[in-house]
Amino acid sequence: MAWALDLCGKLAEFNYSLKKPLAFGVNLRIAPNLDYDALFSAFEKSNFKSVNIGVESGSDRVRREILNRHYSNKDIADVVRLARKHKLKVNFYNLIGVPGETAEDFRETIKINRECLPDKAYAHIFYPYPGTRLYDVCSEKRLLPGSADTKLERCTAVLDLPGFSKKQIRNGFIWFDYDVYKGKRPMNRILAGVLVSKCRSNPILHRIYRKFTYSALCQCMRTALGRTA
Repeated sequence: MAWALDLCGKLAEFNYSLKKPLAFGVNLRIAPNLDYDALFSAFEKSNFKSVNIGVESGSDRVRREILNRHYSNKDIADVVRLARKHKLKVNFYNLIGVPGETAEDFRETIKINRECLPDKAYAHIFYPYPGTRLYDVCSEKRLLPGSADTKLERCTAVLDLPGFSKKQIRNGFIWFDYDVYKGKRPMNRILAGVLVSKCRSNPILHRIYRKFTYSALCQCMRTALGRTA
């Protein structure tokens, strides 16, 4: 962690030289027994505003046996608590439908998200990328389909798992925001997230969604460039 603290110190020094300090965000992988209080304190002083945590699954079994990630749900909750102590926004990245996952495992993912209530809970559906260890696992277990549509990569279910069907995986993806934030956020905001996930998981709606978001991005860029001209 020494290099991270050293980097934060240099970023803080750089920001002191600016009229308008730069703000930063960072991806974070949880490691047990790390002094996150010191790390997040350095983040705060360096004007870090957010941390993105790859939770992946709320199931200890899935993380340990399938994803080779050795931290507990308590570790996750403790890291979130410390991040917020240092005024950092917390975003979660969740993975749905990894080989060997069950519907019960997925409910554990919803549970840890509801417990921590991240500022944003991103959800993606597992995609078997050739050349990865999990692709080989899928091949060994004969889970791979004859062909996989890369146009809806990570937005639609490719695997039909024994304990977690394609339909269950897709529904879990679409309704993720609702399951995590119901009763915790305004319903219109929750349903907006559901609608976006619905569009992303449907071939026709996905094309419309991408066209719309691309147009919106271009407009934002034109506006930004106009302000700096």
